[in-house]
Amino acid sequence: MSVLKFSARAALVALALLVASAQAARAETITLVCSTGVSNDLGPSTIELNEGKGQVTITYSAVRALDGETFGGYTIGPFAAQFGEKTIFVPTHDDMNKTYTINRLTGTVDWEVTTGHGESHHGTWTCHKGEKQF
Repeated sequence: MSVLKFSARAALVALALLVASAQAARAETITLVCSTGVSNDLGPSTIELNEGKGQVTITYSAVRALDGETFGGYTIGPFAAQFGEKTIFVPTHDDMNKTYTINRLTGTVDWEVTTGHGESHHGTWTCHKGEKQF
């Protein structure tokens, strides 16, 4: 009987550890490093995903204008996002009315902006998970 109690107790402890580690992994912030395809970008843009909080933060890289002037990068967010199995949908609800759809499998980010005049612009970024290189 005591062996049975020990086994049940050990199973409960193992289950608790498994649930805790799954929650910690979900709360981890993941950074995507993205190429926007814009030739005057001075570096990659990044997207921080925090599934545990349901938030996404986007940092645009600095850019060099055609006249050579440099404009610093900037960060927008965090925005509430819908984390699905295949995609992450991010509506910005800001003055740009921009949406981002992140494909979890391919790492592509499709964005669309609708102007106040009803014009629509869109593009695709190519991203990969940012990890230490050395």
